Amino acid sequence: MNATVNQAPSNVAVPTAATADSSDNIDYLRAARNYSIMGQAIATMEDIMLLFTELANAKFDQMSKKMEVSRDAQDMANKVEAVLAGITDPNGKVSLPEDVIEYMRKNGIAINGMSIDDFLRGNEGHDGGATLDSLWALNNLDSYIKGRIGCPDASIEQIAKDLDAAGVKIDGQKASDWLKNQKNADGSYNKEAMSTLLNSGRQMGKADLTAVKSALESFSGRASDFVQQSQLKLQQLMQNFNTAVTMANSVQSMNAESTKSIAQAIR
Repeated sequence: MNATVNQAPSNVAVPTAATADSSDNIDYLRAARNYSIMGQAIATMEDIMLLFTELANAKFDQMSKKMEVSRDAQDMANKVEAVLAGITDPNGKVSLPEDVIEYMRKNGIAINGMSIDDFLRGNEGHDGGATLDSLWALNNLDSYIKGRIGCPDASIEQIAKDLDAAGVKIDGQKASDWLKNQKNADGSYNKEAMSTLLNSGRQMGKADLTAVKSALESFSGRASDFVQQSQLKLQQLMQNFNTAVTMANSVQSMNAESTKSIAQAIR
């Protein structure tokens, strides 16, 4: 009688002793590598905590920069306030400090929708301001300082003449007398001195100075508002960080309880 041997289909894997041994080895290696859901959960919480830490540090850096901007802008506004306080004549005019002009130019602070340079240029044509001749001279001197044209001697002399007529003094001297001492050996003028002459020719009244002061205070206020809003965002990030810490502690406690239960079962 022929014995019939049932064979498994070719596409069905039949467990063998070797396969069982291989599975046991994989389980052993996983255990040796501390492969666990708890471990993955703790690692995930650590990544989340690191993310919140980096976000908080970045936000704090932004706040520090904006606080500095707010302080600097307010300092400039205080300088303009001091200049305003020095005007006793209701129709008096003074020059805007050079460092204030440079700060507003560097930070793009607008006055009534105009840049500081456009505002100064417009101020030259105000009532009681520069004549057409001196307006032309001031524009030429501005172009010279910016390197667009050669030294305009006639413009420089015109500005000094107008300043003398307006009673404006530079370093306690008449503008024309001060100008005589600014020539180099080759007869050219120092650009820093020309910048002083240019700004002395751009006289401002109380209304214009108040507009400049308001623009600086507005710029400072916006930076301060950003800091206050960022403080709330920073608090939220810290709360999220604390939540991640609490969850990590909970996972560790669960892991400890599981380990304790397994140890008791083995005994």
